[in-house]
Amino acid sequence: MAIYVLVFLGGTPVGAPLIGVLAEALGPRSSLLIGGVVCSVSAVAAASFLSRVSTSDLLRGTEAAAPEPSAGLAHGPVLAGEATERAGSGR
Repeated sequence: MAIYVLVFLGGTPVGAPLIGVLAEALGPRSSLLIGGVVCSVSAVAAASFLSRVSTSDLLRGTEAAAPEPSAGLAHGPVLAGEATERAGSGR
């Protein structure tokens, strides 16, 4: 989720002033055209990358990056109902 936010919101502080300068120099139509070209090129680049990488490669990468479970935990995962029961019981 953090990468999603970085991609969609992280470029705004750099991209907005840059497009503003281009709009001042070249006009608003040119800045919209340049923004559209940049979006199209990035979409083609992403499609090219994803066409080369198979689904199994992507899944294998996420499994390798997953952290090992902690050996110190005596119990399994706590479900939402169990958490409220434990909190209410005063243990």
